[in-house]
Amino acid sequence: MKKIVLVLALGLLVSAAASFAASAPADGSYEARLAEYWATTPLSAALETPAPISKACGAYCDSPGCYNTAIASAIGSTCAIAQTNLQTQLKGVANAFCGTLICQFVTTYTQACTLISPGTYQVKGFGTHGCRDSTC
Repeated sequence: MKKIVLVLALGLLVSAAASFAASAPADGSYEARLAEYWATTPLSAALETPAPISKACGAYCDSPGCYNTAIASAIGSTCAIAQTNLQTQLKGVANAFCGTLICQFVTTYTQACTLISPGTYQVKGFGTHGCRDSTC
């Protein structure tokens, strides 16, 4: 721990010296500016361990991929429409389960798209998801 503090203090010192050197005029006022910096900045402040960075307030996915809906079936006039209908139905069930919005939703088909009568396709499957939450 002492090594980390020492490295941080040394890094602060080198950083401060480099910034003063880069902006110092050629008339030799670099030393004066460096002395002013150390006169106004206590050594204890330079040696303090920085506070941890806290996460910003915002949304995140709670338990991504941990929740499953029941197997459901949907029909449509084409295979693509049947799949869209199934996904919409499963997302509605998942949203009701979470009480909020879902996240990382994946549809798993348990029965491939099948023509069950002329112009009617059926598909079965379930959804895997997480629930959207907030740190606020």
